[in-house]
Amino acid sequence: MSEEGQDVPYYFIKGYLDYQDAEYEMAIENFKLAAKSMTDTDDSFLKIYTYIFWNYALEEMGETEDLIQNSKMALTYMAQDKAYKNDMFLHREIAAFLFNNAAHIGESTELLTDYLNNTRGLSNKVKVQLNGNIGQLYSLNERYSEALMHYFDGIYIIDTTSDIPDDNYYKCKFLTCIGDINFMLEEYENAISYYKDAIKVTLDDKNREASDKSLSVINGAHAYIKLGQYEKAIVWLQQLDEWIPNLEAYARDDIEILKNDILAKAEIHNEQFEKAEEYLENAAALLENDDEEFSSKKDVYANLTYAELYMAQTRYEEALSLYEQLLSQSAEEELGLEEVIYQQMCKIYQERNDFENYKKYSTLYSDQIIKNNKNFSKTYVSSIREVYQYQLLAKKEGQYQVALLVNITVILGLLVIVVWTVRSGMKSRKMSFTDSMTGLFNRKYLTYYLEKNRKKLWEKPTSVFIIDIDYFKKYNDHYGHVQGDSAINEVADILRNSVRKNDTVIRYGGEEMVMFISGIRPDAALRTADEIQKKLSEKSIEHKYSDISDKLTVSMGIYNTEYAGQDIYSLIDKADIALYRAKEKGRNRYEVYTEEY
Repeated sequence: MSEEGQDVPYYFIKGYLDYQDAEYEMAIENFKLAAKSMTDTDDSFLKIYTYIFWNYALEEMGETEDLIQNSKMALTYMAQDKAYKNDMFLHREIAAFLFNNAAHIGESTELLTDYLNNTRGLSNKVKVQLNGNIGQLYSLNERYSEALMHYFDGIYIIDTTSDIPDDNYYKCKFLTCIGDINFMLEEYENAISYYKDAIKVTLDDKNREASDKSLSVINGAHAYIKLGQYEKAIVWLQQLDEWIPNLEAYARDDIEILKNDILAKAEIHNEQFEKAEEYLENAAALLENDDEEFSSKKDVYANLTYAELYMAQTRYEEALSLYEQLLSQSAEEELGLEEVIYQQMCKIYQERNDFENYKKYSTLYSDQIIKNNKNFSKTYVSSIREVYQYQLLAKKEGQYQVALLVNITVILGLLVIVVWTVRSGMKSRKMSFTDSMTGLFNRKYLTYYLEKNRKKLWEKPTSVFIIDIDYFKKYNDHYGHVQGDSAINEVADILRNSVRKNDTVIRYGGEEMVMFISGIRPDAALRTADEIQKKLSEKSIEHKYSDISDKLTVSMGIYNTEYAGQDIYSLIDKADIALYRAKEKGRNRYEVYTEEY
């Protein structure tokens, strides 16, 4: 054990030497004694680096308990000394401690925010870096509205000052991060827009440009895939040809793997299965020799695409086996893949007419959506507070905020929308809640609608419909996507014109639509279903590739209940089970959910 009664330099030097000799427990003990012995007259270097090296030793021991407090003490002493408050190396090291302490992300965020807001004399570069670090920490905690505020603030500082080295590097990073948030919130068009802006930023360092912009291209291509714009994804990926040669070897392999994976997805959609398999084999070969990570979880993405290929080829057993493996991996590593996997497994069991498993995974899928929405509700509540505080700040700091409004006019308006839409972020409420193709509400409107109308709906008879166009894939494959979109719009118009003004019609996904009708009895719900079938029949839309008719038809599932606060997705889940029964009984019909199901 170390001797007591010595001064700070003594304990610091002993701790440092212990650290260099990998005697981490002794190093920690000596740094503790140094901290205990500190006085106001001790040198700032010793005060700050005692806590920095203490944290180094803790990390070597795999301990996290004191990381936050030590970082706080280091920042406290840095703030008191002009020579250290803007030390970029120290800021990077402290940020690394905080990012590696996942269990205390909230405390880490508060710590850096407090330093940014309360430390006088910070350089613009440090302010930009702190805004970036805080934005990333908020994103890790799924507090996306606050993250956006800090990224926008960082961009504002960059655009209004000229004393920040590497300013374009930070701007490119922030635009990419904003794009990533939009991607996570399923605002794919907005995500692509920000990725495009990031790619336009000029970076002098070719290696840095290649590494930063390559990931923006990869993520943008994924966004096009999510939008179903497969050809655009393929064209978008061609930008990589400019940057891949400038990447380090380890990064080049990773980008090639991700590129092949996305190309495989596009070819699966185009039913070019041999091409898709070739791209996946290329990715697999690169993965075998992938010793150094530039982008993580590439094997997971590749396996998801393999499962998608197996589904498209009706190799259902292989797809299910792979999905089960991925579910286990997702649970173990907290990857958050459950929602997409459950959805795909539902489709497989539906195609196989396996009602029991369809019901099981449909329920799991519904529960996962509910769980994910609860996670986003945290952002909803905190956003209200943060936007309110931001508006108060605007009154107090008029010149700064007026400049902010002039330079980024849309931002504050959009942040108000973040409060109401939660999973939006960049559009007005109407645009965020509206499906761009049909003009119906989109899926994100469901939770908002129920929250807004909960009291009005309470104890009223309620009917939930889920409507699916029969054999739509065959329609799309043979008539083309333009005609497919037209067919979806025709059905959307029929649904819109079959309900009252205050009823809700939603494009749920692809060719599926949901109607939420309150205040009508079950017999009236059935009359509505009959009217929909009749109107569609009168439209007489050709579908000679259907297995049940030469015209376009729909199947419907209906769940009648009295609303008592149930989650919307649990109601849709029951309607979906009824829809499955309608398909099982031949399609072009509706079924009403009963407890016997």
